[in-house]
Amino acid sequence: ALAREKRFQLGAGRKSISPLGAFLMGLTFAFGWTPCIGPFLASALLLGSTSETVGQGMLVLFFYSLGLGIPFLLTSLLLAKAFSAFGWVKRHFTAITVFSGLMLAAFGLLLVTGRIANLSGYFADLLGWLGLEGLTES
Repeated sequence: ALAREKRFQLGAGRKSISPLGAFLMGLTFAFGWTPCIGPFLASALLLGSTSETVGQGMLVLFFYSLGLGIPFLLTSLLLAKAFSAFGWVKRHFTAITVFSGLMLAAFGLLLVTGRIANLSGYFADLLGWLGLEGLTES
């Protein structure tokens, strides 16, 4: 029941939708993304509002906006490539789902057993081995 989805299909032979239709599609998209984007937006707004200066806060929100917008802009510019990538994902969806589920279960097991710090230490050591240890310093 959780894997069900509803899709809206344009009429046969129709290549575009009206401005009202585009607006309604945007509203639907925003409604579907609100649970996903809300916590990140709240974090960016909190970080921006607690910055030492207005300029720093604006910089935080600027980079948040870039991080949110650039993938959409690139996707729109490279639509043909994006469709081929989506085709690859569609062909390998079962393997991706199984792999993602196993990774999520492993991460949950690390959390439950209190071993998540071991994973963090492993990646810090890996960065040091790669000569990127400066990335781990705060």
